[in-house]
Amino acid sequence: EVVWIDALTHGGPGWVDTDEVLELLKKKEGRNPEMRTVGHLISKENDCIIVTDTLGPEESGSVHVIPMGMVKEIRILKHIEGS
Repeated sequence: EVVWIDALTHGGPGWVDTDEVLELLKKKEGRNPEMRTVGHLISKENDCIIVTDTLGPEESGSVHVIPMGMVKEIRILKHIEGS
């Protein structure tokens, strides 16, 4: 399990009203939520941790590359032989 702080993104393909963003930042629920990603560890690097939700013999499912600067905690839930 990787517990990490997500970055805030706001807006779409058009222009974003700066005042709208500043109002969003004033709200606690609009700022950097704590996330939990659970999966198979592919690699732990100096600058990131790489986790997948599905692991096959030569392929994987969705891959999450989480910068270490955003990581609060890493917990090994269960070690599987060969992982």
